[in-house]
Amino acid sequence: MTRANLVRRLLAALICLCLSGTSFAEVVPPPTLFPLNQIPVPEPPSLFQYLKNKPAAIRLGKAFFWEMQAGSDGIVACGSCHFHAGADSRLKNTVNPGTRGGDTTFQVRGPNDTLQPGDFPFHQRQNPEFQASPVLRDSNDVVGSQGVTLNSFVGIVSGSAVDDGVPVADPIFQAGGVNMRRVTARNAPSVIDAVFNFNNFWDGRAHFVFNGENPFGPLDPSAGVWINQNNTLLKQPVLIEFASLASQATGPPLDDTEMSFTGRSFPQLGRKLLSLTPLGKQLVHPGDSVLGTFSNSVRQQNGTPSPDKGLRVSYRQLIQDAFQDQFWNSSLLTPAGYSQMEANFAFFWGLAIQLYEATLVSDQTPFDRFLGGDQNALTTQQQDGFSLFFGAAGCSACHINSELSSASVRASGFLTNASHALIEPMTVASGLQVIYDNGFNNTGVRPTAEDIARGGSAPFVNSATGFPFPLSFSALAELQALGTLAFNPNLFPLGAPVTPILPPQIRATFPVANQGNFKVPGLRNVELTAPYFHDGGVLTLDDVVDFYVRGGNFPVANQASLDPGIVEIGTLQNQPAKQAALVAFLKSLTDERVRAESAPFDHPELFVPNGDPGFISIPARDALGNAAASLLITLDPVTSPTGLASQSIGGTVDAGSSVSVTLDTAAAVGPVTVSGTRWSAQVTGLVRGANTLTVTATNQAGDSASVKGSITLLTTPGLTLDAIPAVTARAQLVIGGSVDAGLTPVVALNSAATAGPVTTSVGGTRWSCTISNLVPGANIITVVAVDAAGNLAVRSAQAKYAPSDGDLNLDGQVDLADALGALRIAVGVDQAPGAEAKAHADVAPLVNGAPSPDGVVDLLDALVILKKVVGSLNF
Repeated sequence: MTRANLVRRLLAALICLCLSGTSFAEVVPPPTLFPLNQIPVPEPPSLFQYLKNKPAAIRLGKAFFWEMQAGSDGIVACGSCHFHAGADSRLKNTVNPGTRGGDTTFQVRGPNDTLQPGDFPFHQRQNPEFQASPVLRDSNDVVGSQGVTLNSFVGIVSGSAVDDGVPVADPIFQAGGVNMRRVTARNAPSVIDAVFNFNNFWDGRAHFVFNGENPFGPLDPSAGVWINQNNTLLKQPVLIEFASLASQATGPPLDDTEMSFTGRSFPQLGRKLLSLTPLGKQLVHPGDSVLGTFSNSVRQQNGTPSPDKGLRVSYRQLIQDAFQDQFWNSSLLTPAGYSQMEANFAFFWGLAIQLYEATLVSDQTPFDRFLGGDQNALTTQQQDGFSLFFGAAGCSACHINSELSSASVRASGFLTNASHALIEPMTVASGLQVIYDNGFNNTGVRPTAEDIARGGSAPFVNSATGFPFPLSFSALAELQALGTLAFNPNLFPLGAPVTPILPPQIRATFPVANQGNFKVPGLRNVELTAPYFHDGGVLTLDDVVDFYVRGGNFPVANQASLDPGIVEIGTLQNQPAKQAALVAFLKSLTDERVRAESAPFDHPELFVPNGDPGFISIPARDALGNAAASLLITLDPVTSPTGLASQSIGGTVDAGSSVSVTLDTAAAVGPVTVSGTRWSAQVTGLVRGANTLTVTATNQAGDSASVKGSITLLTTPGLTLDAIPAVTARAQLVIGGSVDAGLTPVVALNSAATAGPVTTSVGGTRWSCTISNLVPGANIITVVAVDAAGNLAVRSAQAKYAPSDGDLNLDGQVDLADALGALRIAVGVDQAPGAEAKAHADVAPLVNGAPSPDGVVDLLDALVILKKVVGSLNF
């Protein structure tokens, strides 16, 4: 047992002795406990090297956290798994078969099934208070959170919330061969009060040092941020201490179970969101404590919010308002072709969400009021539970201090790499002396091999060993002591928090116990965050108490790493009143603002996936917790652009609601059919260009909500070319036709002929053009019109130019001017004509009544042409 744990247990015993024999009304909290509002909220000391406006960063972080468009499917947000007291309360399609342990067989419930209260606990004893009691049932299934279906990422579609992806057959999360939403292999912990955690995630992989790019801090030696230095774009490493929430936030958006199609990058996510209206699919209450003044929704005369969704500010502007200019103001592209703002999107995302989540502090609980001196804040039963929690039950050995967790920043005692309380010696249940990471314990919930947790590794190879970097501080510290921790010292300033070092009395080869060790969670609002434990296998607080009273589920199997405090609690066995008091105390840890979803726990509207099909509608809340009417209406992705003038559309809607569809063009909508939570309709007669759809749902209470979409029809612009004579004797031709208003066609020819300017009539629906200098034979005329969308219309025709014999001046007719012209040439008054004119003036002599040119234009030619003019000859 560690010295720190020994001190905690002695303190608990002392408290227990002090409380014994006194009335509960006289219970006084120990002087080492303070109300949470007296505990500083951890914050990166270097924060303003990166920020220029903290409130702006909090706004950005709140928008990011609740943004449904961040998911590859345009639906899943960070908040989708943390919408209920910061955690996830869904029971449909939430079972993972135990994939971290290699199991793909469902036992409790299958994909898309709904868990029932009778399914819990997953590990059940005949008498749940005793370790020796027979096991009635046991399952390694996990209650996780459903995310996206399995797809391979192809690319983003600018202006669309839905990424382009190719469905991949899911061998695990499918029902009847149809992919279901995938489910995480651990239960979602609450984000409320998570700012007090030194590291985050159950296994602590969200490092307390944020590297600007992903959860792994210095374990990723290539991570960094693009900085504009003297008009040069450089990627440089960053180390932002006490920012594990920033590290954590960068994980789910790229995870192909949680939020992303497989293969998406953060710059691609950034490119998508920068093209969209923030929270564009969600109503933001105009009374939202952070985002209200930026909401498109306004208070109507009756006091209710208007149904307008999203924010009236862009993500680009939100980033520029929050972060120092050198992180976004370059016009250069990275080698991968991304803008600086896109390339740094993980940095903005992580740090902004860290600052938003740092506001989610539940420090107004009865427990805090009691610690502040209000003796009436806790009921008599809750005070009894208080004395048990901090006394005989031993809960406070791990759930320490006001944060109620030994995994907190304060418990870590971190000052420098050499001065900290992150690595401690301990005697595990087997009797072996080990070191372990303080705040991470194996409590025997499941066999260690099913999920090694803190014993896991990062996806980056330690070049000094050839193996991945371990997550555990203890394991990293031993590598460091042995000289086999391959961090590049040039990347980090002297004394930078690369990783904690071993305590002086610990040798570099001391056994490390980290297998199956999970982060000790805080307990505030635990009443609201069922199901419990990392596997979600327990539904009630009573069953949680039973677990600890019997000394865990697998103490023998896990003895190599089991915390020595996991033993049967004899003072609570067969003591229902004491157990009930302990549960009552746990309920005193609820901040009623969390239950009411009032500030700082208010939020935008959210539609949470709940199996297939199905959504849970979470209404937008204002700072007082007042809910805006929330009505689900979605529009499935439409086919756009398209060459078809008709299309089937559909989506989801709250059951019992009616649906109407309107368009801003002359297109028509057939009858709208609603079946359960699905609606469908047929749109016909789409016009060229954009056709904007407005789909409106109205429920029985008269509340309405709408969603918009757009279908662009890729047909050609209107363009005609009037008929052209098959053969013309004139070298000049006027052509024309009709065209869409506002368009001016372009005329081109395949010969030396020339096209004059194209003119359009008043109103712009007729056009004309004069063609000159036609050449004998075929002249191909091509007319092209291009609309604003880039659609082409092409029309073409052939003009065959065949001048008449004797038509010297090529005006399309043989008359006295031609005869006179030939005469003037013959007598030398005019020069010889060009070859084409000469060919038609040299008509003599006639052979069998047809011209037989002799190569010169002479008096005989002039006489023959004159005879043709007066009608005595016809050739």
